[in-house]
Amino acid sequence: DLLSGLVEQHHRTQEAEQIQKEHEHFLDSIIDNIPDILFIKSADDFRYVRTNHAFKALFAAAAGDPTGKTDHELFPAPMADAFVAGTRLALSRTEATERIEEMVPTPRGPRAFHTRLVPLPAAAGRPPCLLGLAEDITERQRLAEELRQSEKRYRDFVEQTSEGFYRMAYERPIPVDQPEEEIIRQSYLYGYIAECNDNYAKMYGMASADAMVGARLVELYGGADNPENPEAMRTFIAANYRVTDMETEEKDCQGRTIYILNNAVGIIENRCLVAIWGTQRDISARKQAEQELRQHRGRLEALVAERTRELQDSRKAVLSLLQDANEQQARLERSSSLSNIALELSKAGYWHVTHDGSGLYESSARTASIYGLSPTPGWRYRLKEDWQAHIEAADPAIAARIAQQLRDIHENRQANYDITYPFRRPDNGQLVWLHEVGSCVRNAEGK
Repeated sequence: DLLSGLVEQHHRTQEAEQIQKEHEHFLDSIIDNIPDILFIKSADDFRYVRTNHAFKALFAAAAGDPTGKTDHELFPAPMADAFVAGTRLALSRTEATERIEEMVPTPRGPRAFHTRLVPLPAAAGRPPCLLGLAEDITERQRLAEELRQSEKRYRDFVEQTSEGFYRMAYERPIPVDQPEEEIIRQSYLYGYIAECNDNYAKMYGMASADAMVGARLVELYGGADNPENPEAMRTFIAANYRVTDMETEEKDCQGRTIYILNNAVGIIENRCLVAIWGTQRDISARKQAEQELRQHRGRLEALVAERTRELQDSRKAVLSLLQDANEQQARLERSSSLSNIALELSKAGYWHVTHDGSGLYESSARTASIYGLSPTPGWRYRLKEDWQAHIEAADPAIAARIAQQLRDIHENRQANYDITYPFRRPDNGQLVWLHEVGSCVRNAEGK
């Protein structure tokens, strides 16, 4: 019986050891296959007791197995000193320590890591040690920086563009499957300006965008009874919530009527209209000119009718009247043609020059078209050959004034760039006149 009991106890011990080995093997498999770096250091001499596959693949390729080695045996001295200091700090605390390791040299190039260090006290015969987990955040930092730059470019464009830029939001989503009149009613009821630039605010007589944010759509549209704008809303809905050059009649902050040319895109989520992004131009001056032109044409037609009745017995007088009418018509057609050209030229492009010594500038496709330049990757062009040379070809004196204005901006004697100049297009040799505005963006040092 005693022998049988000893044998049974031996079997149970072997089974327990086997189960323990299987658990350790399972744990080892997890540790070695997690993508983040894991390591355990001795709290006495800071030697590596355990590392996983991710650690070895990134740091131990040249130095061999890191087990039993110190930071100074595995890493360059400055980095090893920093790791040792971090280890001491973490072991002096009772809670986990988190830190960002910036640009750690690796065979894959400099990498950034988010490291969590956890002190483990001695237990069950195990000496005290330090558990470390390091996540590679290089890509995350790169994407965050790209997002920041993208947002900066977006803000710069919104602030510099000559058009009004806005985002209309709604206090509650508007279902697009309901009747058209109900969509219009709810748009008036719930719509408000959530975001805009200063140019948008100034169209309504406001000093800045901050004063405009929160304005209600029904206020901008001059009340729900204005018959012009519901028709514009119907056009917007029928065009699947996307319109170009749509005219609306609105009111500024003093109740004066203004006329707006809109480009807008509705944002539809879950079959509901949740926002509208748009740009707009104030065309009140053009509408006034068109009204004056119609009045002038009316007066002219009345004059022609009166003259015709008075001089119907005199062929010479009739011919003189017709000649006068033809000349007036030619002037009207020329005025109309010039108005169309001016409207076309108002479709501006944008550009920016980064002072990095490359001598290049980036532009929009519209700007390249205005300059008569062929498309290039990224719409990048040579500042001297593709821009300055064509101004000098058109008028060297104006080119010199532009150069002086740019020097004044660089030397902080002038804040903004605003000039009209001739430009000899390289594609067809045509001489065009351009008006450009811009501003100089400086860093924290004022450069």
